[in-house]
Amino acid sequence: MQISFNPSFLVAFLFATIRCGAWLSIAPPFQGAVPARVRAGFSVALGLCIAPRLEGAATMPTTDTLALVSGAFYQAVIGLALGLLVFVLFQAVLAAGSMIDSFAALTSAQIFDPLSKTTIGPMGRLYQTLGIAALFIMNGHLLLVGGLIRTFNAAPLGGLRLDRMGVLLTHDVSQFMLAAIQIAAPILGALFLTELLLGLATRAAPKLNILVLGLGVKSLVLLMLGGVALPLLPYVLHRLFGDALSMMRSLVG
Repeated sequence: MQISFNPSFLVAFLFATIRCGAWLSIAPPFQGAVPARVRAGFSVALGLCIAPRLEGAATMPTTDTLALVSGAFYQAVIGLALGLLVFVLFQAVLAAGSMIDSFAALTSAQIFDPLSKTTIGPMGRLYQTLGIAALFIMNGHLLLVGGLIRTFNAAPLGGLRLDRMGVLLTHDVSQFMLAAIQIAAPILGALFLTELLLGLATRAAPKLNILVLGLGVKSLVLLMLGGVALPLLPYVLHRLFGDALSMMRSLVG
């Protein structure tokens, strides 16, 4: 029994798997939320599906070792660059929760988060979990994977526009800050007014224990208005989807 392999297909499969694996290692909601073995298996499955398209879009370097190594390096770079653009945008959800933790004096209650591999406050953890759940519920992961697959049509073995990376990252950071403020704005505004009222109460009653009273009042305001900002998550995430897909197209366009 003799088994024959198509070298061009194997190289295309290798390149597609490397790009998908690099993208899945950094892009949310896969990074952190999905185990490494599952991401590796998913990248191999995507590589098998994309390999015929990639093989037909460009000539694979099957005999040139230098071209093979440089092609694999290019696929890893473009996968990481695409994933970085998505990662920066969707950090806005975690940043919104972290800002609420800071305003509500909950930074001392930080816990280890297995998703981000850092210590974050309770509201940051809550917003991150709800954001990831909303991504899967709205099929955002499928939209992002579809955007990744379409980059193989625009840039199979070339076409990465590193000259636009700085411009895109600057736009990413501005959108990241805007989205974080939009998500947390109702609670931040309420906590700011609470701080002003507590300051006036301290002036009226200097013997008032503002440390004990302030923590309780801000916690009460946080619990009462916590549900007001939650409906903003789907709206902001929907806009972040469009921005992420647009960034990925611009980087390889």
